[in-house]
Amino acid sequence: MSTHGPLSGIKVLDASSILAGPLAAQILGDYGADVIKIEHPTKGDAMRGHGPMKDGVPLWWAELARNKRTFGLNLSEPDGAEVFKKLVATADVVIENFRPGTLERWGIGWETLSEIQPGLILARITGWGQEGPYSDRPGFGTLAEAMSGAMSGAGRLGLLDLADPEALSEALYGAAPAPAAAKPVLPMGSRRQVARLAAKALNPGATAPLPLPEGAPYGAVLVDADSCTSGALMDNEDKPQLNFQEDACLQCGLCANICPEDAITYEARLDLSDAALGQRVLNEEEPFACIECGKLFGVASTVRKVIEKLEGKHPMFADSAAGRLIQMCDTCRINAQYHSADNPFTGGERPKVRTTDDYLSKRRDH
Repeated sequence: MSTHGPLSGIKVLDASSILAGPLAAQILGDYGADVIKIEHPTKGDAMRGHGPMKDGVPLWWAELARNKRTFGLNLSEPDGAEVFKKLVATADVVIENFRPGTLERWGIGWETLSEIQPGLILARITGWGQEGPYSDRPGFGTLAEAMSGAMSGAGRLGLLDLADPEALSEALYGAAPAPAAAKPVLPMGSRRQVARLAAKALNPGATAPLPLPEGAPYGAVLVDADSCTSGALMDNEDKPQLNFQEDACLQCGLCANICPEDAITYEARLDLSDAALGQRVLNEEEPFACIECGKLFGVASTVRKVIEKLEGKHPMFADSAAGRLIQMCDTCRINAQYHSADNPFTGGERPKVRTTDDYLSKRRDH
């Protein structure tokens, strides 16, 4: 139990149950407050038996009950209410999430507790508030999410407030059903494929890619062809070419980080067209053909730049014959060097091969 922190010395009575109230008290306890958890002496908090377990211990309860001391007390009984009042006399904060009016019915409402402890803070957590047309109704988180439109979107959910149960069937099935938001689809494939199917169903008339916030795992790669050196674009065996398939791009940042020219940027979007499923050319250069054999071996613009800088200017390429080497593929360049007149690797004339006849012609005994 945490005894240090900015709320050290603050005493909290947690008279709530399930999740919202206990979570608030748990956070106060994490910051050093002395939290006493008030539970029904025989039933306990419902979270003790809810959610996944490990070694017989409910994990959600283990989290919500940390940094708390538990105390069994039936607040609905007069004796229990009197004990609760004594605890309130030394408390700073009381947290409860009963239906409005419940504490007042038990004789431990705000007016009573504030008289016992004038500086008391009472946190009341309910589904519909302490006042209003629904305040006396029970509430839960899922109901609040549905009523607010947080789960289905604004205007997608209606409330049937009927006093006569017999009228429920007519109210549910008498009116014409609202049109479907989208044509049903069968979600098959990977997560990215399912997301694409859902987006196409919800945007049937989309003709342009859907813009997404920065950092989304969908999008396009944009290449500045003027900044990019085409020598790096060797993805295609037949020609210097950079291809891209948008449907497979995660926008991970790897290609942009390793590009030395900073020629690659990203555009977060979701392209629903079939073009995103295939490869498209982002940048392409004209290949250079070997002047001897005609084999494609490099990028024409790069070879021309090298010739411009070296031919007739560098000592190794002072004559035109040496300058031709730049325009040859690897095989032809090796052959040209080997058969050149001033080849530094050329050895002397190889000796003539001696045969048996040569050997016998020099013998004097026959």
